[in-house]
Amino acid sequence: PVPTSHCSEELTAFEVYLQFAASQRVTTNDPSSPSSLHPRPPSQLPIVLQVLLSQGHRVRALHLLNQFLSLGAWAVNLALSVGIFPYVLKLLNSHVDDYKNVLIGIWAKILLFDQSCQVDLVKDGSLPHFINHLNWGLEHQQQHGNNNSSPPDNHDDAAEQRVMAAFILSSICRHYPLGQSEC
Repeated sequence: PVPTSHCSEELTAFEVYLQFAASQRVTTNDPSSPSSLHPRPPSQLPIVLQVLLSQGHRVRALHLLNQFLSLGAWAVNLALSVGIFPYVLKLLNSHVDDYKNVLIGIWAKILLFDQSCQVDLVKDGSLPHFINHLNWGLEHQQQHGNNNSSPPDNHDDAAEQRVMAAFILSSICRHYPLGQSEC
């Protein structure tokens, strides 16, 4: 096991990396443009994945991982190459709700980059998680009506969560008959 203070320090270093990477990010559609190149890969990524095993740091590590994957396909590819897949697949079956919404964002980014992951999601029986997530935030609306009271995060976040769950399910069904029959 990695000592707790070491985990915290590595997550902080990864957070600094993400702040730097985000500040260096320039929106361009020209892949030959030097500004479209990604920053140097973070040395903390393998440790961040190991920290996912530590329940005390898991939520923070998942949020940072989700931010990293938002940097683009190169970040998703790098995370998959260092072994993220079994970690986030196993976490889908957890009964802890604290990070289910973050996992939706992570899986949406993974499937956007590598749709072949649909096979493992079906094989692992993970579809109910995404199907149940289609109701994210709706329970709150039913209990409180359409007044200005907001769901756990807010109405826009809840809608975004449902859209990502629908995207994941549609990615699982796309060109995959077993995925279609399971959905």
